[in-house]
Amino acid sequence: MVALTAAAATAATVVKFIGTIAARQYDQLPAFLAPNSIWWTAGNPDLPGDAGGPEDAFTHLDILRFSQSYTNYSVTITNQLTEGKKSAIEVQTVGQGPFDLFYMNNVSMFFTLDQHNKIELVHEWSDRIEINWLLQWFKDHNITEPV
Repeated sequence: MVALTAAAATAATVVKFIGTIAARQYDQLPAFLAPNSIWWTAGNPDLPGDAGGPEDAFTHLDILRFSQSYTNYSVTITNQLTEGKKSAIEVQTVGQGPFDLFYMNNVSMFFTLDQHNKIELVHEWSDRIEINWLLQWFKDHNITEPV
């Protein structure tokens, strides 16, 4: 058996993590994270309540559960570049339903893994106008928790 290089192991971990999100297997996501891992999101200071910044990655996983609200959901990796314990990916997220909801966002994410191939840092850049529109849609439809 050939041992994976650090870059191959990192790339495989990130692909599996995104696949787990796409499959909406949220209970499996914490196993990918290192203790004290951080998830940083880009914010838009021009939008009320959208400061962005770092937060505990385990806390951020709860936000991902809102994709359970979609009738149809996909997260597709469109590009990946990995070197050592760092991996940059581009993904396209699409959610449809319930009701008239249609959401699409292109997201760039940068991952840093530790020596055990656990994610210790995520940087996420997405279209914040789309995300804030989505959050308002959930609020307008009285969806305050994942369904």
